[in-house]
Amino acid sequence: MTALEHSYLTAFKREVALPPKLADLRESLIKARDPFAAFGKFLHSHEVLGFHYLRLWRPGELKEAPPASALFQRHSYCADWSSQIAETAAFTYDPTVTLLRRGERAIVWQSRITTTPEAAAYREQAHELGLVSGISLHLHEGRDGAAGLGLWCAPQPNAESFATYWQGVGPMLAQAAWLLDHVLRDQRPNALIGLTPREIDCLAGLMTGHRSGEICWQLNLSERTFEKHISSAKTKLKARTRDQALAKAMMLNLLPM
Repeated sequence: MTALEHSYLTAFKREVALPPKLADLRESLIKARDPFAAFGKFLHSHEVLGFHYLRLWRPGELKEAPPASALFQRHSYCADWSSQIAETAAFTYDPTVTLLRRGERAIVWQSRITTTPEAAAYREQAHELGLVSGISLHLHEGRDGAAGLGLWCAPQPNAESFATYWQGVGPMLAQAAWLLDHVLRDQRPNALIGLTPREIDCLAGLMTGHRSGEICWQLNLSERTFEKHISSAKTKLKARTRDQALAKAMMLNLLPM
């Protein structure tokens, strides 16, 4: 791995006081109705065209295919990227997915050498959509899963010019990426999943061990409405069963403790 790919790590020294721009960003991420919109606005002011945030709920999930079924994610890439890459088999070769699969710390898109025909096809497709220059960063890994972020940067003519660009803005952008992940985990966990208050209430009832009828009585819901909320929560949490939805909600810090 190159020195450039390691350089972002210096931005993660939590004991260092945040510079004013990042302190303002942190407040925006905490207070904004949509922290992802606030993050995108910050990036645009620094010539970053878009981002792709990916979160796993537990280690090892990406060993299952297809990868999109295991990930919670938000992005500000173009709509064509969703339909042509994110919703297809090509998504397996997305650099941020690759980073999480392999446990790498950073992947520079422009300088990365593709080793398989499938990876080469992905890069060609991404280039056609304008995703030429960028970097994927490892943000977190622990018992509560892992997270990574792709930063789609203004196009650079070659790897050397991207290295110069990143040496200037990389530490700040990397710390901004870490702030996003930190705020989403500790203070805005539902911003990524989007459970409704009633869906949270229903899952919280299950967490207490009460039966469906008891929860419905406590929440003044019909059993049909209760099941509708649980089904919607399962979809958002990408859970196959009620128990898995509850486990994911607890692991992702979505329920009141």
